[in-house]
Amino acid sequence: MNNFIRIGEIGFGIDTDCLRTFVGSCVAIVLHDPVNRTAALAHVQLPSAFDQPPSDLGRFADTAVPELVRRLQQRSRLEISPVAHIAGGADMFPVSQARSVGRLNTAAVKRLLLSRRIPIVTENCGGTLARRLVFDVRSGRLQIEMIDPPPIVTRQQGVKP
Repeated sequence: MNNFIRIGEIGFGIDTDCLRTFVGSCVAIVLHDPVNRTAALAHVQLPSAFDQPPSDLGRFADTAVPELVRRLQQRSRLEISPVAHIAGGADMFPVSQARSVGRLNTAAVKRLLLSRRIPIVTENCGGTLARRLVFDVRSGRLQIEMIDPPPIVTRQQGVKP
């Protein structure tokens, strides 16, 4: 089955499933348990829920990471030993390098994974381009396609082609 995960959502896959998403400044977090052949993907939009109960647990890094772990544990027969793949966090709206939403998202995700001792085996974050992602649960492979922005075409007023 092919599952497309939208902003704020969490998707779950087993064995032959593929999890898909498209991220810019958002960060996709895949937790993969190769022993149980399960994976969960969150499409994180912001670093923190700031103590507000979110309706979408995948929207915020601080609610997404614990929920990904919970879902893997809930659906696994054995003890889980997940590894993480992360991608996204681009500077899509560069207001300032220090306050970039993409950088803040990436830093929050990495900090939360580290605090749970979940190793990051794939990291493709930053830059200015969006990414299309496909995670194959069985192989544990994350395919990342960088997406160039379309060219901007303008016409001068009063000029006929």
